[in-house]
Amino acid sequence: MDYFYIVVTVLAVSVDCFFAGFSVKDKSLFFPCLAGIVTFFICLASMCLGKLLASVLPNIKYIGCALLALVGAFNILKKDDGEITVKSANSNWLSFALAVGVATDGALAAFSFAFLGYVSVWIVLGMSAAHFVFSGLGVLFSKKIAKMQEFNIISGIMLIFLAVLKLLN
Repeated sequence: MDYFYIVVTVLAVSVDCFFAGFSVKDKSLFFPCLAGIVTFFICLASMCLGKLLASVLPNIKYIGCALLALVGAFNILKKDDGEITVKSANSNWLSFALAVGVATDGALAAFSFAFLGYVSVWIVLGMSAAHFVFSGLGVLFSKKIAKMQEFNIISGIMLIFLAVLKLLN
């Protein structure tokens, strides 16, 4: 396995978790834990589906690279109407919806990993841990910093670069 490629991809899809953690009103560890758990199950299902499809589709490497590039382009072009904020400290459903939202980039990355032949529960655990850590850091820093802008372009450029790099290998 190309560990550098995996680590950079996991970090790139986890950047949004920092901003999600930053935006939640509840400054406990509830959201980071929820984000980690939701990410684990969604990414595991996505990787299993990718592995199943990889066994029947030709030219899988190109599909996996295209998916990574699409996630990167989406991160660059995504326009938010403002910050995502979970308004009520007691609203578990809003926290869950936000956790699912930040897990989708990881799910697509796990899906593309399966197409590229990288199938491991350790990758899914790493992605879940990264989502937990980044959202926890967002919660921690939001206590100290009043307002911060989201830099989707950084993670988007990283993902497109990795897709091109994998195509060239």
